[in-house]
Amino acid sequence: MSQQFNPTGSRWPWQYPPRNSEPPLLDSQPTAPSLKPSSSCERSFRQTIAPGMRVGRYLIEEPLARGGMGFVLKAFDLEMERRVALKVLNDSLASNPDLRQRFVNEAKITGRLEHPSIPPVYELSVWGDGRPFLAMKLIQGRTLSELLTSRVGSSDELPKFLSIYLKICEGLAHAHRRGILHRDLKPSNIMVGDFGEVQVMDWGLAKDLNEWSRRRVPRARELTKSTLLDVAMMVDSSPESWEGMGTPAYMAPEQADGDPHHLTPAADVFGLGGLLCVILTGRPPYVAASRAELLRKAAMADLDDAFALLEQAPVEPQWKDLCRRCLDPQPLKRPANAVEVAQLVSSLLDETEARARRAELDAAVQMTQLAEERKRRRIGFLLALAILVGGFVGLEWLRQRQAQRETTWTTLQNRLIQAEEARQRRLWNLGLNELAEAQLLALSLEDHSVIDQVQHLAEQLTLERDLEEIRLDRAQWGPEGFPKVEDRYAERLRRIGFDLVNPDDTVLAQILRTAPSFPRLSDALDDWIVEASRDEVRTRLLRIQHLATGESAYFRLAELDWSSKISLQALYRILEEIPPDKLGLIQLIAYALDRAGGDATRVLEQAILRHPEEFWLHLHLGNILSREQSHTDSLERAVRAFGTARAIRPDNFAAINNLALALRKLKRFDEALILHRKALQISPDLALGRLNLATCLSELGHHAEAENLLRSALSLEPDNTLLLYSLSRVLFRQKRSAEVLEIARREAELQPSSWRPLLLQSHLLREMGQDDEALTVTERAARLAPLETDVQLELARIFAKRQELDRAVHHLQCALATEPISPRLHLDSRAILESIHRVEEAVEHQRIMVALEPDSWENLADLAAMLKKLDPGMKVFGAEIEAVLLRATQLAPRQRRPYLMLASFSTQARKHAQALEMFEKALALDPDDLETRSDLAITLVMLGRRSEAMAIWHQLSEQAPDDFRFHANLGAALAEEGQVDQAIVAIERAIQAFDRAGDSPNARPTQFPRDVARANLTKMLQALRARRQP
Repeated sequence: MSQQFNPTGSRWPWQYPPRNSEPPLLDSQPTAPSLKPSSSCERSFRQTIAPGMRVGRYLIEEPLARGGMGFVLKAFDLEMERRVALKVLNDSLASNPDLRQRFVNEAKITGRLEHPSIPPVYELSVWGDGRPFLAMKLIQGRTLSELLTSRVGSSDELPKFLSIYLKICEGLAHAHRRGILHRDLKPSNIMVGDFGEVQVMDWGLAKDLNEWSRRRVPRARELTKSTLLDVAMMVDSSPESWEGMGTPAYMAPEQADGDPHHLTPAADVFGLGGLLCVILTGRPPYVAASRAELLRKAAMADLDDAFALLEQAPVEPQWKDLCRRCLDPQPLKRPANAVEVAQLVSSLLDETEARARRAELDAAVQMTQLAEERKRRRIGFLLALAILVGGFVGLEWLRQRQAQRETTWTTLQNRLIQAEEARQRRLWNLGLNELAEAQLLALSLEDHSVIDQVQHLAEQLTLERDLEEIRLDRAQWGPEGFPKVEDRYAERLRRIGFDLVNPDDTVLAQILRTAPSFPRLSDALDDWIVEASRDEVRTRLLRIQHLATGESAYFRLAELDWSSKISLQALYRILEEIPPDKLGLIQLIAYALDRAGGDATRVLEQAILRHPEEFWLHLHLGNILSREQSHTDSLERAVRAFGTARAIRPDNFAAINNLALALRKLKRFDEALILHRKALQISPDLALGRLNLATCLSELGHHAEAENLLRSALSLEPDNTLLLYSLSRVLFRQKRSAEVLEIARREAELQPSSWRPLLLQSHLLREMGQDDEALTVTERAARLAPLETDVQLELARIFAKRQELDRAVHHLQCALATEPISPRLHLDSRAILESIHRVEEAVEHQRIMVALEPDSWENLADLAAMLKKLDPGMKVFGAEIEAVLLRATQLAPRQRRPYLMLASFSTQARKHAQALEMFEKALALDPDDLETRSDLAITLVMLGRRSEAMAIWHQLSEQAPDDFRFHANLGAALAEEGQVDQAIVAIERAIQAFDRAGDSPNARPTQFPRDVARANLTKMLQALRARRQP
């Protein structure tokens, strides 16, 4: 291979750097066996790998590490324009099929484990000489081994290392959920990136328990080839082979026995215990002078030295207990898997954080106590003076006053503690009530320092409450979507000095950074960034966040156009580099992806896997999914997301309200109604709660109750145009036209410069048949907003209704010119064109909808229906109709409509076997659908299976004796079989059922007029009776 230019400009370090091996105190590996590859291996490496060499799409830059199995190189991906790490198998080992397969298995297993703490594998390929290599994410940082070596003392920076440990446990928990064991956990296999990300590396020894469970477990003396290889590596004299079974210093005793068939996730739990041991004590579980002794200790679980060091470690006893549990020699006594360990670690860290917060509060209280103690000393002096001067009367008075002050002080302390607990639980009003009581107590003590402290805490709590309320209000879903709260954020933050009028971003960032409520302020600013109506405001807020937090991602986001698909790749790149605990940034990027046309739901769902208790993740996921008006699957996912958010905060109005609205989209009105009433109970003074409940009641036909609710809401907000419009809709359904028009005109008066109320008024007038007045009103709206899409659409609808076709098409084209790729607009265009009988053009708009939303089965089904309407005989579009419906059934295997449509098509196309299959799939979703069972019976007749069809019709005629069609079909089939007497009985029952139904609205529909259908039944009966006569 020819050498090429090295894009980094760095020289090739021919002295290959030593592998990131464990320091002596961390891995206890004997120093004699070196991990350096053999000289032949080194020479081979130098001969085949050179700086600037290109391998496929990768340009080699420099070596990173080496080990017994292979090399790790830094390379540049020329196609994706990113740096990657290439892991290459040693050529000396590439000829061993078992080791080669292990290398390939590492790539496959790691590639399946998508988690922030597991490095993603980009590609598995082969070197020029045929040996495999894998390309994976390049982690810039240091190993846990290096970090532990550089710390001073085992307790130094312990919180940081315990946070790293939690991320290790969470990454391994993800693997255990999928049945994967790592089998080689040690500090050198943990990378800690420059931005705090933690990666569990080197999955070369990983085992898939799912695959093993399908194999036969070997009997004694009957081990598999893979097992024999593992055992051989444990006793082989070469360091490369010995390394292949894991690191004995961190190895579970059952793993050291050499038979991997008996391993469970508990073996990795032991490894986690080893990592915790070295974090707490500075030493691994086993330390020995020789390899043989180290392996013996591992096999015998000789942990006395480790436990002795652990007992002396200056850490809290809970961490020692967890370490001992994980290192228990008996697998069944350890935590079952890393999932359980991660939960325990998370709980311990939460407790530690809570104690730290309590310590801060206690410190503040202690300072106040010292001041109080000084006062008590002064009082003591006064008390002595009183004894000398005033005698026993003064003494008793001072004693009582001192006791009263001590009681007041104790009560004040309790109030402050309860206020802080309420703040942590987001019970803002409860916390403010506690502080109000504390303020009164502080005033009675006449201690100005305490009074100022309580006042400061109250201001902090009020700020956090106000910001949370604004954020919740923005997330509340109403008939017109989500409300705008940008001005409210600006006004509230202005009160603490954060005012965008100030041109100095550094000053504004300093205001945020030094505020006691900085984390909540940062969250609020993230939400304001999403809400910002102008790009320049959003860009400035992002730069301020960058200055305040030090997160470079904010600065990079400020450089992107969120509305352009061109930004998607950069957004995904930023997301890849963000630590998974930065929830505010992750949610912000999810919004940016959503605006740019990316998959925000996947980002939020991955964040939820790591933070399942985070309320806002679930709420935001539901809000994005619920925008899909007709995608049943998305709406059902939205219902699950809102339901989880509600489970986290049971009394949260936004979660309950949004869940109810998603259920209404799914036509689950009864469930929605219960939730709307619950939401109104939680926030009885909120107009939105009354509005949404009223809308649901109106949809169910309860117009009187809906009207009362809307009028009560208007008493709270008399100029709310949305309430006025909703009331007009309720009155319109009750045919109270005069009141409807009065309200519509009132809306227009309230917003004289807005086109929206005029358009609402026009819509009502058009539905009432007053097209001329509707046109006049809409033309007024067009003068206010000539380029507004909805105005042009309304003009198109009016002219279509007036049969002024050319003008209707003209305004339709004007609307499409403004939003050519809007699915909603093409849906409206299709409906208008269908109304003026221009079906071919309507079909083209439906095709565009399918192209814009290729995963929407509803669009495909509608396209098939329109093609069928355009080509009833299916001579032109038959093949396309079939292909479209087949695709719809694949996209929506749990929906009946595509199956039934394809069954109907197949019947008409005489593809009866396919029709039967589709009817059966539809019935599997709804076995009680009598009509579909009858259609299936007809298909069976077409396939010559008349006896099966007769059995179905016999059941149907018993289940629905008033449906004449089932009796008639049964009679016809019996007649075909020559069973004339039974056929006559069936037809007589059909006539009786037909006559019972009469002209009732509930009468079953027929393909003929009722008199014709009755005559046909009579003729059939007469013919059967004639056949029976001799």
